[in-house]
Amino acid sequence: MLTTAKKPMLKVEAVANSCVKSAFNLQSPVIISVTDIGRLSRMISKYKPYSQVIVISTSPRLANQACISRSLNGLWVNDIQNVNLMIISLMKILRESGDVVEADDIVFVSGVMDDQIQSQF
Repeated sequence: MLTTAKKPMLKVEAVANSCVKSAFNLQSPVIISVTDIGRLSRMISKYKPYSQVIVISTSPRLANQACISRSLNGLWVNDIQNVNLMIISLMKILRESGDVVEADDIVFVSGVMDDQIQSQF
């Protein structure tokens, strides 16, 4: 699937494709995706990564849909402003549960619209 994608791709699909390739090459156990509308997470699931995908969103509906229809793990948060703190907390939980060990590489991608630079990536 990774090598047979149609070209040229949309930006969001190119980012998702690279994300899944990176996770595969690094043998990353987890891909963390922060999203506001879910398009990036849908594209990641299209490539069927071997890694566990955790979708962080401010929308409870989107987090629920990620679990039900995309086989992703949705995480609903009230405020998406402090992403670093969320990732640190999430990594602590993943280490405690045994899903991630200290030496593992984690792939992180954000599809949240940035108002200052008027871009999504």
